[in-house]
Parts: sequence; C-alpha cells; structure tokens
Amino acid sequence: MDFTIQSGRMTAVISSAGGELQSLRDEAGREYLWQGDKRWWGRRSPNLFPYVGRCTGGQYTLEGQTYSLDTHGFVRGAELRREQTDGSACSFTLTDSPETRVRFPFAFLYRVSYAVRESSLTVTYTVENRDSRTMYFGLGAHPGFRVPLGEGERFEDYALTFSAPCTPRRVLFSADGYRTGETADYPLQEGCRLPLTHALFDDEAVVLSGTSGVVELRSAAHGLTVDCRDFPLVGFWHPPHTDAPFVCIEPWRTMPARQGVVEDFARQEDLVSLPAGQQWQIGYTITLG
Repeated sequence: MDFTIQSGRMTAVISSAGGELQSLRDEAGREYLWQGDKRWWGRRSPNLFPYVGRCTGGQYTLEGQTYSLDTHGFVRGAELRREQTDGSACSFTLTDSPETRVRFPFAFLYRVSYAVRESSLTVTYTVENRDSRTMYFGLGAHPGFRVPLGEGERFEDYALTFSAPCTPRRVLFSADGYRTGETADYPLQEGCRLPLTHALFDDEAVVLSGTSGVVELRSAAHGLTVDCRDFPLVGFWHPPHTDAPFVCIEPWRTMPARQGVVEDFARQEDLVSLPAGQQWQIGYTITLG
C-alpha cells in the first residue's frame, strides 16, 4: 500500500513494500524520482539491509555457520508494517521472523522513517539489536533520479557536483560486482565536479570515499541535492552500456564482499557492530531545486 506525505512545496509517496520511496514531486508537480522501467531498472529507491551489494556466492559465515543472503539483503523484498503516518511524516518497520532468521540469525527491529519539510525529504534508518549478542550488518540507500528533468535537456547537460573540493578515492570492483580490495585516486573537475555521460557507468558503479558528503545533481535549469554526510561512501550508478535516463545517488554505510572471499560478518571491518540491546541511527536528506 502507498502512503502520501507532503509539505507546501513537496509531495512524497512511500510504499509499505520495502518501505520504498515511490514518488518525489515539487510544488509544480515535477517528478524527480525515477519511476522504474524494466528495460533499464524496475526499482525506484530500494532500501538495503542487512547487507549492501553481493555476498560471495550469496553466502557469508558467522560463528562457524554458513548463511545465504541475497544481493542488498531482504528488506527491499519485504512487506513492512506502517508504524505511523501524519501529514508530513511516516515510518515503517520490520522485525525478525523465522524467515529472516534463516538468512540473518538475529533478533532485530529495522525502521525507515520519512519526513518532509519545505523542499526537503529526510530519510532516517533506525536499527535495534534485540538479540543477546553483538549484531553485524550493512546498510545503504539506492534512490534513482530522472535525468534529464526538463524537456529539451540531455543526460549530458547534467553534472554531479560536491559542495566542496575533495580528493576522493574510488572503491574498485570486479566485473561481477565484488570488491577487489583496492582503491584508486578519482580526480574531479575543479576538485568537485563530475560531468554525466552514459559511458561513465560502463565499468559499473562509481563508489567514492573521501568526498564532502553533499552532492548536487544539476543542469543549468533543474536539479536536486543529496546530503549524505553521515555515510562514508557515496555511489553513482545506472545500468552499464545503456542510455538509461536516470542516475542513482547511493549513500552507503558499508560495502559488498571481497572478490573470492566468503566474508565472516564478525570480521568484515566495515560492517556496523551493534552491541546487544543497543540502537543505531543514520540518515540522509534530498532537497529539490
């Protein structure tokens, strides 16, 4: 089921399926969110939990046991419970079940909350460890945005621009989407700008560390800003070797598995390590215009 929240200048629609954002419109009715098309990518803004990316062979280990886990975890395919909705905010939760414990052997609560104010949408993730032991997990976001946003514009009229000059490092991936364990310098125009071309994504996602954490997607006439300073990584993606009319701006807290390594979740250093009974929170904001 879909739920609508709005301010005077923004309307957002969120589905209980995956707690996934479905639409993001400004006061003039312009749609900013990619609307999904299976020719390129059928999703819109999936939430990634309890893992980001691929586990090698779809498997990981924990305390000597082997578990199977799909790419980007299981929240994106789950029906979440609507916890609350008012005119400008809503939240959705998922708790552990026999089905989740087969793949992720912890007692937990996962919550994704949305709140609009003026021209901004803030997305907040809260994870509670309801288990008696430390819980290890990954988390990220995968929103897609229409490019171009205006009639008569081209994909190449847009650029990704960070709020301050930076010297990012690119996380390198194998052709099948696993970390190689290496990084490389990723120079930007004027220290902050990445012009968009479709060929930019022919080697899969561009995942960067060491940025300012605030990035604009903009042409001369239209744009938006994603503030993901809480996240150590930001990825940019659309399907490789295509002319897909969108780009994803992906705040990542954690990374996929290393190539050829079935990761031990207790030893994968970038995963969140949450003690028993504790709560953890992180979020990002999209501002239109």
